[in-house]
Amino acid sequence: IMMVAAGGDHSLALKNDGSVIAWGKNLDGQTNVPISATNVVAVAAGWAHSVALRADGTVVAWGNNDYGQISVSLLASQVISIAAGYYHTLALRADGRVVSWGYQTDVPASATNIIAIAAGWGHSLALRPDGTILGWGDNTYGQSTIPATATNVIAISAGWYLSMALRADGTIITWGKNGKFANSATNTPSGLSGVGSINAGEDCCAALVQTGSPSFSQTAVTLSASHGGQIFYRPIIQGSLPMTYQWTHNGVIIAGQTKSYLLVPTAQV
Repeated sequence: IMMVAAGGDHSLALKNDGSVIAWGKNLDGQTNVPISATNVVAVAAGWAHSVALRADGTVVAWGNNDYGQISVSLLASQVISIAAGYYHTLALRADGRVVSWGYQTDVPASATNIIAIAAGWGHSLALRPDGTILGWGDNTYGQSTIPATATNVIAISAGWYLSMALRADGTIITWGKNGKFANSATNTPSGLSGVGSINAGEDCCAALVQTGSPSFSQTAVTLSASHGGQIFYRPIIQGSLPMTYQWTHNGVIIAGQTKSYLLVPTAQV
């Protein structure tokens, strides 16, 4: 298994042969994987719908369609990343633009040069190369209002009514609804650091803390590219923080590329 995704009451798993397995509640056909879901490189699960990204940059979606969340936008071409919310779907294109369909689909004009996306119940998040975040959609609990402390961000995650951001120094920021119980959800544990990845749920947040010597896995986030488009490459790096980074090409240092990811703004393919 290469990747997993969890929806409201169903789960998806991506196998290394590009096929998808689904199980769980199936009232809307969300676990009926269509025959067109082949050569898949990423999966996402909404409340009752499922989404798959194919190696050719096209998107396949199935399940509940009450708000058009599986009616893939005609603009969803050359897609490099996907996200599924409660009743909406996001796609990040190779040119850094975000496409959305379903509920809460008005993507702001400022959502350009984006490198990562996340979808919550009715809100969406987008990460820029400079480590800043853009938020839009439902803001009942302030989940799409980005706090001033959300700087130098390298990863984002959206829960039902809450948002998370992972900063380059291994610390996390949370905002939005604080969950059903006291001292939960957006109350980040004191002293939490050395975080390598994050995930936001309905009323909870999770963080994976990295320890030990650094290890490197050459796995690209950008799964397809087009001539003139951008390529975003973030390998899996695990170990104790803080870390320093320097990207090289054929042993030659790439000037200025000292972040945990590499962004090639104009690909030559």
